[in-house]
Order: sequence, then structure tokens, then C-alpha cells
Amino acid sequence: MRISTTALAAMLLVSATAAQAGPNLLTNGSFETGDFSGWSQFGDTSYTGVAAGNFIVAPSDGNFQAVFGSVNYFGGITQSVGTAGNSYVVSFDLANRDGYGAFVNFGGVSLLSNPGNQGYVHYSFNVTALDNTGLTFGFFNPPSYYNLDNVSVQSGAVPEPASWALMLGGFGVVGGALRSRRKQAVSFG
Repeated sequence: MRISTTALAAMLLVSATAAQAGPNLLTNGSFETGDFSGWSQFGDTSYTGVAAGNFIVAPSDGNFQAVFGSVNYFGGITQSVGTAGNSYVVSFDLANRDGYGAFVNFGGVSLLSNPGNQGYVHYSFNVTALDNTGLTFGFFNPPSYYNLDNVSVQSGAVPEPASWALMLGGFGVVGGALRSRRKQAVSFG
């Protein structure tokens, strides 16, 4: 069976783009410690905490979720993670029963502002940090609560070892096919 050079090049391209993000750089991203360990709270922390089980909605990951019901002004949590100039994948699950205001910032970049009423929605952003401010969630919700769970910050996508092996093997096959074609073109049989 002969495989064309074009088909081999296409396989190489697919293998080179297969990537996997690194491990979660956050501490306690799903709040499974039952508290805000690893996070710093700021602003109005009234009606804010970590809840077990169903609190307006069930947790999207594990047994716990963070809940925010600040009534006087914005309050929230922050965690130092990331380095300016590096690329990251920031993801989280956010629910909002009848929220008033919210924001999410990472490394000096605004990711989300004032989402509508919703059950848990999964958000994911590819972002290059502009500074070292880390990840911040801020909420202001006098009538009800925001629910937050499954928070992750991963270093930018990098090729998996298997992808590198496949790519290098493909280069060898393409090189061998090109060399074989050159020999056929030169022979005067």
C-alpha cells in the first residue's frame, strides 16, 4: 500500500497540533477542602462561603462549591498564579440565579463580566497574562447567589510525547519516500 507524500504531510500536521494542557496550577480549584484554602477573600464577604451539596444548584464537580451573595458591594476571591507573558487555559463553572454583577480577571485580562441568569455553564479561555495579578472572581448579588466550581488554570497547550514521536516518525517516512522517488527518477533501467 502506497501513501502519498501529501497524505503523510497531513498526518504530520494533525499530530503536531495534538496538544494537552498542563496540570492545574491552582490550589483548591473545586473547593473540596470545604473552605477557601489557597484563596484570599476580598471586599464584602457577607453571605459568602463554601457549601456542601446542593445550594440552589448542585456542585458541578465533587461535593463542594463556592457561593457568593455579597449584598453591600463587590466581594470575591483571588489566587496568585501565572506569570506575565505566558499563555494559560483558564476554565471554571459558574451559575447565577438572578445575579446583579460579576467579573472574572486573569493576569490583567478581563475574561467575563455580568453573565446572565443561568444554571452552571462551563467557561474556558485561552489567555496570555499581561501581569502577575493572578485569578480574581468578584461578585455583587443582593437578591441571590452566584455559584462557582471546577476552577482551573493550566499552562498553555504543549504537544504530548506521543505526538512528538508520531511527528518525528512521520518526518522519517516522508524523507524516505522523497529519497525513494529521487532514486527512481535517476535510474535508467
